[in-house]
Amino acid sequence: MTYHHLDCELLHRDTPKVDRARALQHFRDGKLPVLIVTDVAARGIDISDVELVIHYDPATDADTYVHRSGRTGRMGKAGLVFSIVLPNQRFIIQKFAKQKQIPIQEKAMSYGALVDPSGERKSYSGQKAKQRESSTGDRTAGKRGPSRNRS
Repeated sequence: MTYHHLDCELLHRDTPKVDRARALQHFRDGKLPVLIVTDVAARGIDISDVELVIHYDPATDADTYVHRSGRTGRMGKAGLVFSIVLPNQRFIIQKFAKQKQIPIQEKAMSYGALVDPSGERKSYSGQKAKQRESSTGDRTAGKRGPSRNRS
């Protein structure tokens, strides 16, 4: 976030109540473009107009996945969810997609850009580098169902 000059705050289980309230108000007012929240700290937060949710760790079950993802795409608005997973964790996301009938689009991250997983991109040294991480993504439009992207 610092690299892209984006102000952000982190809320976690031990964030003092006054700091949490201040960060939430700044986010709601648009003074803070990015709010990073752990799963524990996210419980009970109701913020409208969340455009993006990023899952760093896979959810424990499909219902938790839907709940986390449901913070975006509310009230008829579109939202995007990225799920960052390792290749050996793909099965978890695929299982959730099947259980909840969620369309998931797999992508790979390469030098800050999302690309098709089978695609190649030249490295900075000019050599082609195979994609090593994968991402899936899905846009939701007005439903509390999840959308995802992994990398």
